[in-house]
Amino acid sequence: MTIRKSYFKLIIWCSVLLLLAGCASNDKFKDARKYSSEGNYVPAIMLYDRYIERNHHSAEQTVAELERSNCYYELGLQAYSKKNWVLADRLLFLANSDKADELADNVHLQLALKAAAADNIDDQFKHYDYVINNIPNSELVPMMLRSRIDLYLLKNEKVSAWTDYRKLCDKYPDSPEAVSATEVINPLIPWFLKNPRNIRENGEFQAAIAEFQLYADYPTSYRDEIIREIGLSYYQWAMSDRENKEYVAMREHFALAVANDPKLKEDCENIKSEVRNVFLAAGDVFLENGDIEGAIGSYQKSFLVIPDDPLAQQKIDAAREQHRRFAQADSLFALAEKLENRKEYKNAKARYQESYKLSGKKITDNKSTEMDNYIRAESNPSNFALEIIRDYHKGIIKRNVDKKLADMVQEFGDQVSSSDWKAVYSYGEFNFEIRIDIFSPSESYYLAWRVNLIERTISPLNKDSENMMK
Repeated sequence: MTIRKSYFKLIIWCSVLLLLAGCASNDKFKDARKYSSEGNYVPAIMLYDRYIERNHHSAEQTVAELERSNCYYELGLQAYSKKNWVLADRLLFLANSDKADELADNVHLQLALKAAAADNIDDQFKHYDYVINNIPNSELVPMMLRSRIDLYLLKNEKVSAWTDYRKLCDKYPDSPEAVSATEVINPLIPWFLKNPRNIRENGEFQAAIAEFQLYADYPTSYRDEIIREIGLSYYQWAMSDRENKEYVAMREHFALAVANDPKLKEDCENIKSEVRNVFLAAGDVFLENGDIEGAIGSYQKSFLVIPDDPLAQQKIDAAREQHRRFAQADSLFALAEKLENRKEYKNAKARYQESYKLSGKKITDNKSTEMDNYIRAESNPSNFALEIIRDYHKGIIKRNVDKKLADMVQEFGDQVSSSDWKAVYSYGEFNFEIRIDIFSPSESYYLAWRVNLIERTISPLNKDSENMMK
């Protein structure tokens, strides 16, 4: 029973202490507000700090923080009015409010000017950096970016100067600071262009173009030159595509090259035509070899380089028409072979001739000639055989025989005699033997040749006959 009473007393005392602490805390909040309203900002801030420390996560904590911020602002405003820039900077920083920032940017400007008078570049950077990074909506940002560009140039930090120039032009393109910055950045452009040119030489065309484009987007006097560099980069990229046989990419990159530098148009068009002509020439070879599908496939590759190329389309249409004619010619050729097998040589010849007109194939023309030989061989084989001998190499056999006869007559006179030209059957179908003999008291010649009427070939049957063919 005694223990229970002691425990009950402890609970009562804890409750009383908490109540007293709450009352004390509320008193601090009231006192802080009272000091603040009277302009006693330092004690007000101290009381607000104690109250906030003991009242985390309460609704009044947020109110206390805002009122404490206002106290810092008021103190900062006092320091600002007295041009105590260092103290004002500290107090406005602690205020951490929008209205504090409206004064803080000018405070940092004054501190930067003071650092400039002392030739302290690092401090100037510190104050410009603060405003640019932490108060981006300040009306002083353009001026501070412009000033920071000059500082970077003093330190020969060209890339950082260019970065600030981009920020200035992107956000404040029409500002006097942007115009002024262009004048100091302009002489740096040739130096900047060295890197993308080197990248391009290494074949990294996309990266080079991206960097060139970065400089082309800003109003320097080198803009036209940079755009031409972009055109050249696309041109060289297209030439690389050509080597790699990436013809669609080549065509697209040539188009971009011309878009950036119209003077490249003639050269680009000539190169595209050269590539196109390679495909057309290859197609012509396929066509000459009778590979029509291969020809059409090669012609169609021209469209990778020159879409809807009329010359390629014309060749494709011609190849397809030839394919149709060849199909018809093959059908006629097959019919002619059947007629030939039935020994209907006149009809076969007519079909071979029709096939040749459609295809122009030498084998078909040869077959037509062969049919003509069959027809003549059946009609008058002996006369045909004699004609073959007479026409051989423009009549060389007959001329040589006549000369040999004349030479012997000149030597032996009327003691020389000769037989007529005779054609007699020989072994094998459509083979004839042609003979002529020359006699004299001293020497005689027995000349004979075997003639194949179908093939129109001549074979000498002895040495003297062979000599007559030379």
